[in-house]
Amino acid sequence: FYNSSSDSHKKNLLFVPHEQALVEPSTRSKPLRRDQYFYITTRVPVHMAEAKTTDAPAPVEEAKVAPPAGPTEEEKAEALMLKRVQKTLDVFTNEEAGLKTIPVEEVGHVIRACGCYVPELVLIEQILPSVIEDEFAEMNVVRPELLKRRIVAMIKERTWEADTEHELLLAWRKLDQLAHSGDEWGYVEADKVSKYMLGSGFTPFRKTEYESFASYAADSTGEKIFYHDYMGKLIPTLENDDYLFPTAPSREKKARPAMPDYPEAK
Repeated sequence: FYNSSSDSHKKNLLFVPHEQALVEPSTRSKPLRRDQYFYITTRVPVHMAEAKTTDAPAPVEEAKVAPPAGPTEEEKAEALMLKRVQKTLDVFTNEEAGLKTIPVEEVGHVIRACGCYVPELVLIEQILPSVIEDEFAEMNVVRPELLKRRIVAMIKERTWEADTEHELLLAWRKLDQLAHSGDEWGYVEADKVSKYMLGSGFTPFRKTEYESFASYAADSTGEKIFYHDYMGKLIPTLENDDYLFPTAPSREKKARPAMPDYPEAK
């Protein structure tokens, strides 16, 4: 290589042997003069460019960067569960002067709307004391953020999810037998169901809760509850609650915690 010293014309010049100078003298097409053995150029001739040396380093491939991993199916299910719990809380949330609260009497409805069917006594003795803060006790309200944390914990524990279709059918058949002297007629009179729900057990339902149930479960006359028809409407709703339990196999329950002692049982 020759580097020109001219300031206005600095470039590398290459002394290249004539292609006829690279072959044996006896095989040349014509003899070469001395000044023909080399010539000066700034470009690499084709016959030299094609003759690649084996010592040339191999091109370095750029390292492929793996795309960032997306959320797993479990993470997607949990995100959906949190979104739907928040949507349920928003329905019952009141906002006044920038403070968001939920009335204490609505806490049971919120929890059950989120798929946790806690007994009334558990709600009163265990859940409400854990979500009612001292500064809000006189106002008889709870903060949605605190209630949300408690609901999410119960959902993940799977301790109070809905009974299965088989369990519900056994319960209705038992009510049917009680109402009809041991026979099964396929329905129970609404007034008898009202008696069972409002006047039986240690924690009977409220009248407003029963009226809401009866408007959904009773027939067009409002006098009978055909429980197979009622379950036909109810079971698809319960099956859709599977999204609330993303961390355990579907419809597989954990053992429920021990119930508190009832005053009448002591």
